Amino acid sequence: MNRESHSTILNHGELLRSLQESLGGAETTRFFLHDVVSFTPGDPTISTVPGRDGDIENALVVARPQDLVCISPNTHAGHLNYLTRLGLGPSSQNIIRLTGDNPSRRNICHAKSLLESPGLLGEICSRVSLPGRIILDPYIITPECIRLAGELQTRLARTVRVSGGSVDLINRCIQKHWVKNQARALSVPVAEGDAIAVERSPTGNPVDLLPLREAAKHWIRLSGAAIIRSSTDVLASTIIKVLMESDHVEAALQLVKQDTHQMYLVEPFYDVTVSPNILFHIEPENGPTRCIGITDQRLSHNLAHHGNCFPSRAKTLNLMLDSAQRLSTWLQSEGFSGVVGYDFCEYIDPASGRPAHFLTEINPRVNGSLYPLSIMAHLCQTAGDNKQCPIRAFLSAKWVKVRASSFNEFLAKYESFFYYPGKTSGIVPFNTSTLNRNILDLMVVGRSRREVSSIFAMVQRAFMTQ
Repeated sequence: MNRESHSTILNHGELLRSLQESLGGAETTRFFLHDVVSFTPGDPTISTVPGRDGDIENALVVARPQDLVCISPNTHAGHLNYLTRLGLGPSSQNIIRLTGDNPSRRNICHAKSLLESPGLLGEICSRVSLPGRIILDPYIITPECIRLAGELQTRLARTVRVSGGSVDLINRCIQKHWVKNQARALSVPVAEGDAIAVERSPTGNPVDLLPLREAAKHWIRLSGAAIIRSSTDVLASTIIKVLMESDHVEAALQLVKQDTHQMYLVEPFYDVTVSPNILFHIEPENGPTRCIGITDQRLSHNLAHHGNCFPSRAKTLNLMLDSAQRLSTWLQSEGFSGVVGYDFCEYIDPASGRPAHFLTEINPRVNGSLYPLSIMAHLCQTAGDNKQCPIRAFLSAKWVKVRASSFNEFLAKYESFFYYPGKTSGIVPFNTSTLNRNILDLMVVGRSRREVSSIFAMVQRAFMTQ
């Protein structure tokens, strides 16, 4: 097994170079299809999440000139021009703009939409110009992605590999109660707690909430607070309720009644100091498993993911990397290849008074930290020697509210905040397809976490007043 040493992984420059190397050699062509899909294990319906068809443009900041990226009709030409000025993204001829109604409105995913568009598939195949390997790089592997790769393979008369693993493995990995059991088997620390199944009637109402109620009260008695979270989300777990007192249990159960999931985790509420996300890239078979990114998650008051910060402030990163390496080795043995994310929590162990960590979930897919990490890797590379590069930190933010409804309007109002080559700090918008709803995703780059936090606070004030 080819593995990086942890001391090397934690080096800023080496970490970013590992991210770029994970995309493959100069003759590798990746076809990115990063629409955010949602499904439930056992449910054959797989569709793009409503309102997030435009998220496929995120892959623009990961792709190299020879790669192919599908974008939605909502992607702004001005944004493409800005990325070109930064040297980001594929060649213009390798950007395929999808047409027609958004797949999410038809309750399907983009892979299925492409399978229903033979003309567009032919156009995609005509853009593949390199003789090397071809990799379909989806947000998460689905049966539709496998069928799409098969169709491309037939048309190109060449092998097309898909990043990911078997559909059965993915279904298991998105079930957090199953992941906890597998992590324990690999000696990876996980939170204490119980997995509680909730049977629902044909109308969706829970049949019996007594086991969930008793589990919540049990952990409140032991630790003073508890948390209920869904166990089968493709995206981040839905936090049903943080319970500080026993009389909050009934209010939490009312939210469970309104929910649709059938499996929940009830766990003690840890006083978490930081929640790192560690990205690995796994090559097929016996290839390298390497860390390609370490960030701290930015969490809202209800523990929803709102972005990432770099570099991480966690004190137990070496231990987390050991855990991530064991998980990656196991995933590779199960046939997984591609990007995988591991969410951890760090807390102060009451018994020892020292920092400790536990795994919260595996993301067997692309996650939100990949895009700002890719941007930073590119900016540092284009700045020359990483030791001299002034960009040492970033903060990324999802769905930032702005008073602009198009990229050109956003640029006209806030260009003074933009990062351009030669500057040492600034903002880089990387998903602007949602500007029609006055929100977008962006990152702030700078010389330190303190600086990027200060700049972000300043631009947020400007977004709300200008």
